[in-house]
Amino acid sequence: MAFVVQFAFIAKPWRKKPPKVVKEGLKDSCTDQLGTANAASVAFEQGDYRTVLRYWRVVQKSSTEEVSAKLTTQVLESMQRLKKDTASILDEVQSLLTRNRTYANQHFMNELMGPVSKSLDVDLVAGMLDLFQNQCVEPDSATYEILAQMYFSTRNLEEVKKLSFKLRTDGIKPTVPTSMCFLKTFVADCDLEEALHCLSELRCKKLPEAVGAQLLDLACRERRLGEVLPKLEQARLAMTTEMLNAALTECLRLREDGLTAAVLKAAASQEVEKNGRSYSLLVKLASGNRPRISQILDEALSSKTGGGLIDYNLLVQAVLEACNETSGDLSLVERLADSLKAGEPSQVPAILSMIRFYADAGHAEKACKVYDDLLRPGEGRRPPLDARTKGCLLAASEVSGRQDLVMELGEANGSSNRISLLRSCSKKCDASGAISICEGAERLPPGAWNIALETCTEKGEIAQAEELLEKMRARGAADANSFHIVIRAHLRLNNFTAALTCLERMRQEPGMSPSSSCYNELIGGLLKSSCDFNRTKAYQLLDTMKDDDVKPTKNTIGLLLRNLKPKSSNAEINKVMQLVDLWESTMDEGLLCSTLETCARLRKLQLLQQKLQTYYSPENPVKISGAHSFGTIIKAFGLMKNPVGAWRCWKDMCSQHVKPTSITIGCMVEAVSSNGDVDGAHELIKTLLEDEETRPVVNAVVFGSIFKGFSRAGRMDRVWAAFGEMRAHAIEPSVMTFNAIIDGCARNAEMDKVGRLIVEMQAFGLQPNIITHSTMIKGFWANGNIQQAFKSFEDTEKGPDPIDEALYNTMFDGCLNAGLADECEWLVERMLAQGLSPSTYTLTVVVKIFTQAKRLEKAFETVETMQTKFPQRLATSVQNLLLQGCVKWRAYERGAHACMKMMNDRYVLDSAICHSLIKGLLRIGKPELAAQLMGSMLNSKDSRPADSLEDCLISEVLLALKSKGTSSPRAAEQLLGQLRSVRPSFNLASAGREDKGKGKGKSRP
Repeated sequence: MAFVVQFAFIAKPWRKKPPKVVKEGLKDSCTDQLGTANAASVAFEQGDYRTVLRYWRVVQKSSTEEVSAKLTTQVLESMQRLKKDTASILDEVQSLLTRNRTYANQHFMNELMGPVSKSLDVDLVAGMLDLFQNQCVEPDSATYEILAQMYFSTRNLEEVKKLSFKLRTDGIKPTVPTSMCFLKTFVADCDLEEALHCLSELRCKKLPEAVGAQLLDLACRERRLGEVLPKLEQARLAMTTEMLNAALTECLRLREDGLTAAVLKAAASQEVEKNGRSYSLLVKLASGNRPRISQILDEALSSKTGGGLIDYNLLVQAVLEACNETSGDLSLVERLADSLKAGEPSQVPAILSMIRFYADAGHAEKACKVYDDLLRPGEGRRPPLDARTKGCLLAASEVSGRQDLVMELGEANGSSNRISLLRSCSKKCDASGAISICEGAERLPPGAWNIALETCTEKGEIAQAEELLEKMRARGAADANSFHIVIRAHLRLNNFTAALTCLERMRQEPGMSPSSSCYNELIGGLLKSSCDFNRTKAYQLLDTMKDDDVKPTKNTIGLLLRNLKPKSSNAEINKVMQLVDLWESTMDEGLLCSTLETCARLRKLQLLQQKLQTYYSPENPVKISGAHSFGTIIKAFGLMKNPVGAWRCWKDMCSQHVKPTSITIGCMVEAVSSNGDVDGAHELIKTLLEDEETRPVVNAVVFGSIFKGFSRAGRMDRVWAAFGEMRAHAIEPSVMTFNAIIDGCARNAEMDKVGRLIVEMQAFGLQPNIITHSTMIKGFWANGNIQQAFKSFEDTEKGPDPIDEALYNTMFDGCLNAGLADECEWLVERMLAQGLSPSTYTLTVVVKIFTQAKRLEKAFETVETMQTKFPQRLATSVQNLLLQGCVKWRAYERGAHACMKMMNDRYVLDSAICHSLIKGLLRIGKPELAAQLMGSMLNSKDSRPADSLEDCLISEVLLALKSKGTSSPRAAEQLLGQLRSVRPSFNLASAGREDKGKGKGKSRP
């Protein structure tokens, strides 16, 4: 047995022994250099970087053979991973070059600098270049390629431009990757002259599509398309449909026939497919040339892409505009009408445009015929029409005598032994037994009494625990832990007042003070409570800790940081940040990241910048070693609109050889793309995909950031290209991926491609969610396809996910913009049937729709129905909106009764609206009702309505009552009585004189 114990605790058989090759390399000094180099490589592959450096010392002592560049780069990387500073690493390279000058050559320099440059340690690479230049080794084209790609990877465009000018000055011919890097740099810097110079020096078989698209876009912005287009053809750029459309747009602006012919010739030579936007631009370029437009229309109607949703509508709009210019020639419009099909949702916007065209042109019968043939339903609900189309169609129906259409389209309403015994009682939760054991003993340590105390609290006998604590205090057996046990028990039951009382009793005990952990639990419990009073107590405890000279731990500060909310007061935020500054000298990355995340969550950007400057400045940075921490700092720089800081943090991470996680990469890509450099973010993703170590952590979420960036910049061709790269690397997309692309389609009028995306989405086993449908519906509304928006809404209703309020709000917004009151009423019914409570925003939009359609009673009825079904206090803004509608449509009596009811319900209304109602009532001869409304304002518990009443308005009401006769004088006396109680100094005569004085000048509105 003794042997076993000795073997286990002295020999330690579980300790991992070093590899056998390492021991041989250390013991045998006669090991040849080749064997030592191989052993060093094995140790490097195993991640044993300290052993690599020990082997390196052995190799340095032997000079029989040359040292390979591979071994040297492994040594340098091992030193980087062991956090050696740059000066130490450069000293090692200097020692190697001094010991053997045969290594001082360009080939060895490039093989050494290539792998090191991938760590993006610019200072190290620059230092190595200086060492070789001191040995009379000048950089060649391969060296400049390494430098250019390193600077471009960190988006240091100024350094890349300096390299370009240096190569040109020194007469060094750049390599193809170097020229491509220079070209990308000058395009990103919007320097077209230098970009064209780099393009002329580029010796590649084919210009990449993404670079060509950026160069073409820059040429259009610089108004130099005619100069750049031939050079792009010489570079064998594969023109895409988006590039063609961009070039045609520039031709339309310049109105140069020769440039247009050159663009079309280049597109025809590459057989570039045209879409509806291409054809619409060509129609506009034809400038009323009817034979040319007819030819374009023939080509468009025979094209496979001519029937797309948005593309086809653009073509129709262009043709209709051209027909307006040709003095009423309807032949082209009739050809388009013949090509349209009934029951095709994608063509509804085009049909609506055609109806409006015919109606505005005076062809009422043709407008009604288009509606009958293509839109009028056989059975079921009438298809939704926007307000403008509906008005045009109603006018056409009246002119042509179509009373059936007029009726159809009309407005609808619609001690050890005792301690053992105590532990046994504790396991059985026998509180009475534990107390009896303690009381029966003459003397027990505080720990034994605490066992009995814990037994009481675990059983929930808080009152018994309090009694036991008092007995312990009387016997002198209570310690700080005893109070802590009781405080913890009160916190479990949310008895915060009792817990704070127990804390005060503990503080009053001589020689006893609460520990930081006790304060930490108390603060945590108070912060978890939803009561603002308890949160205030938690921050007051911080002052108590300061009085007790107890420094908050980092856990306490972290807890406070996590519980700060956007609605937290500035006093609370400043107090927590002052606690953070107490740890300034010993700040670690965990506390730093918690602080930065809190500032970002609170959107306190000024405070975020201050913390970054204090704790992550180049002069005094906190040591960061975790990928998650780097991601948090990068995200902070992104929020601060500081991509340079984000790149600096990324470079620090790469120089430490910290492998980024998918979250870190996502933060970096988002920080770069959201600050305008979407191309830089795309280049970063490409670089990461080329590296075997980082390729597996690039996921669909990372691509989502560039999808969003490109789509918001209107560059959908780059979105599709990036989506193709994602699939080529077998990165499985998520629902969020497709949602981002669909959002881009909605923003850039490419809803015709959504159907294909949905099919592809389902092929991956994914189903559209509420966000997908909401985005699609928003796109349909934005592009005028009302019928498709309602169809998509009904399809969503049939799906598994319930419709949320956000989707209803999207529909209501569309109805508001299109003036669809009937459809709004239908949506309200569906929302109420679903049992979905409306928000203030929803009610605001609904009231606006009904008010806009002059349906005030329906607006009041809808609001009252929603209040009845979902009892909640209505927002004052909605009430004011209802009253504004009454003023707008001169429904003064309805507004007055509603206004008095609202003031009776203690709503604070807009005084100006109330004044307008009073004046309106006087104009229609209702002074009694005006006096009642004014009396409600005077009797309001809120003094603001009464204070807002002008003496001239009061006198105007009183004079109107006096001239009315019969019962009006009684109403006037009642109003005067109310005035004397509120305004004792009111004088009717002086108010009347003031009113007359105002009337002598310009008329009162």
